[in-house]
Amino acid sequence: VKMLITKRLSMLMSGLLLLSLIMLDFPSSLAAKTVNVSPASQPINAPAANDASQQPASDPASVIQYTMVTEEKSASPVGKRSVFSHFQLRLATGAKSAGSITPTQLQVASLGFNPDYVWPSPSGNYVVVMQPVEPGGRPFVINQKTGATTALFTDYSGGSFFGWHPDGRHFLFWIDTVGLWLIDAETSSMVKLAVPSGPVQGAAISPDGKTIAYITDNLPSTLGALWFVSSTGGDAKPQLVTGDISFLYPHAWSPDGSRLIFYGSCNTSDKKSQNQVNGPLCIVDIKTGSRQALDIPFAAYEPNWSPDGRYIAATGYASNTMPCDKTHRFQSLADACLYNGFSIYLADTATGKVQEVTPGIAPVWSPDGSRLAFLSNQSTAPEVWSLGIANRDLQQLTTDTQPKSPYGQLMWFSEAIK
Repeated sequence: VKMLITKRLSMLMSGLLLLSLIMLDFPSSLAAKTVNVSPASQPINAPAANDASQQPASDPASVIQYTMVTEEKSASPVGKRSVFSHFQLRLATGAKSAGSITPTQLQVASLGFNPDYVWPSPSGNYVVVMQPVEPGGRPFVINQKTGATTALFTDYSGGSFFGWHPDGRHFLFWIDTVGLWLIDAETSSMVKLAVPSGPVQGAAISPDGKTIAYITDNLPSTLGALWFVSSTGGDAKPQLVTGDISFLYPHAWSPDGSRLIFYGSCNTSDKKSQNQVNGPLCIVDIKTGSRQALDIPFAAYEPNWSPDGRYIAATGYASNTMPCDKTHRFQSLADACLYNGFSIYLADTATGKVQEVTPGIAPVWSPDGSRLAFLSNQSTAPEVWSLGIANRDLQQLTTDTQPKSPYGQLMWFSEAIK
């Protein structure tokens, strides 16, 4: 089980399926724009509640975004490649029955490659798309206001996108040996936050935009540690030991910024011999340092806070169904073993109560916290489903029967890409 979890965490860390890395082929030459690297003198804060320039336009509907992954023949050594298609479902009141919502395919600007990830900013003004390169991806920024596209880090290998700043303009990106950066999507200027001694095992921006948390090695120990650095950079400090295998997700902060959730040890000792995996999801109180282990049989994919900060939705091993045999070789996203033996769990962080609610993987919350969207093959094919939190009603939202990616590409937000 530990080996399986580690493998899935590695997939999330790279931001790209290992299978896709082998299958994809793409042009090697792309136009690049020189970027301006400059320090910031003041912390970058979240927008004020009345700052209309950074707030999404008023829209009663919400949008679920997902990524379909199909295969086609190619001249690559394996004879095929993965093709990523990105769709949005606009949900309106009353859209409940299967097939009643028509998905809209995103027409990403012509870039000379097929992006595997598409991340719209909270403001709706920018989109980051990823060109698949080992060991992760290369970011391109599309300015929705001007239509301009900017390629970043063209002289380096791939890296990892770790989420948008709450101002809707900056985003967090890491490249091995180059460092952790906060990038301005409007100007392409960058703030080097830190150059960790080892690989960054996940990072997240606080809700107020002032603090970036990340996990990396805690030298001279080989155990991982949670570090904090301000949005101006240069002041990174370790906070606590997280264990020999640990990971932080882009949405790790609770909505009020008082807690963090990470995969790793909930023990306070930094001795490797005592590093027992409890949970193995752990919530840490930022002010007191106290830790709370969640009693979820965690099976990777990002856990997510409810908008009110009370609940955690996560993927775990099903209580009554076994996963595929460990000798099974994972073939593709169409493989039933991606779903068999896994369930969606809800953990009440106030009471510690955990409930297994439905078969599925990779849950995300609706903006109002009333529902979860997730992937499941309950209909015998991989589809997007939603679940009501209050009455547990299920809705099948797609019917195309095509494979879909669970690796951070399922999102639910209140503003569609224009």
